[in-house]
Amino acid sequence: MELKPQITRRDVQLCIGCGRGVAHDHNMIFFRATLERFCLDQRGIMQEHGLEQFFGGGKPGAVLASVMGTNPPLAHRFGEPTTSLICLDCAMNPALPVTMVIERAEKVAEKKADAVAEEKANG
Repeated sequence: MELKPQITRRDVQLCIGCGRGVAHDHNMIFFRATLERFCLDQRGIMQEHGLEQFFGGGKPGAVLASVMGTNPPLAHRFGEPTTSLICLDCAMNPALPVTMVIERAEKVAEKKADAVAEEKANG
């Protein structure tokens, strides 16, 4: 997904944190965040670490392992990325955990997908 450097009317959505418009407090600044969920790959991590240790460990071992190794994946993305808008108030709120933002963004994405599927079925 390519993010454009501007936002048009069709890109505008409610703040994923509070559910209000991103300029509800008359602030002109808001954020667009794309979140991806990853899971560590223990086998890849162990393989890379073992090779680093084989080459002496530390920074020199890591450099040699990166050149000589197979560069295994250390983590895999699961699920699709979610892009959301966040008002400045919510972005500065330390009580709004990222996991809550991800869950809300996924619900919004599901609703959009359901609406598109329903539109295709009806039209």
